[in-house]
Amino acid sequence: MKMDKKTYLRIVIYWALPNLSANGKVTSAGRFFAFDNDSANMAIISDIYEFPGRGSKVAQARKIYLIMGVSGVGKSTVAERLAQEFYGLFIEADAFHPAQNIEAMSAGISLNDDMRWSWLDTLCRHVRSLDCGSGEGPIFIACSALKRKYRDFMSERLGPLFIIHLDGDRELILKRLQARKGHFMPPELLDSQIGDLEIPSGKEGPCIRFDIAETVDKIVIEATHLIEGEWR
Repeated sequence: MKMDKKTYLRIVIYWALPNLSANGKVTSAGRFFAFDNDSANMAIISDIYEFPGRGSKVAQARKIYLIMGVSGVGKSTVAERLAQEFYGLFIEADAFHPAQNIEAMSAGISLNDDMRWSWLDTLCRHVRSLDCGSGEGPIFIACSALKRKYRDFMSERLGPLFIIHLDGDRELILKRLQARKGHFMPPELLDSQIGDLEIPSGKEGPCIRFDIAETVDKIVIEATHLIEGEWR
């Protein structure tokens, strides 16, 4: 069967790097590749890391933490740092966008619900395919998850979500987007994301908002205290 030239096959390659944990290095890693069937080119589109960290502080049941917010608030940075802290798994939701979504955003076209449903479904299917048994480290997902119905969709498929909402002044976020290089999301789409954003509340489950005017270190420290304490 001939595949459309915009059809991509995503392959997860996972390998172990033993004997590094004593030095605080990555102990295992996964990397997403996208294979363009038309050009026969393969390119790395995302990394997944598992880190050494506070193994004694891993909960018995594998928990899922959603680090959410509009583009440019630092979701990936915070999620990755928390994965390091708790010997967890960091998942970059952007890696699961189909090619047409990437093309639309790159062209300055905001995504509609239909385009986001397929993306979130692929993301959730991947998370569910992981070994989420007891004794495993928590999962930290960096994902915009702007609307309540998107988060409900995720929690229906993945179980309870602990929501860490990164938010801040529009001008600060815009400045970050304008300084960011090599990302498909243009600054021009910020206002559409802000328009779609539905602030999470306690009705959805455990959630907290952090102002990105604070340093990443402070946000990570405060989130760590919350995870070790009230959310334990």
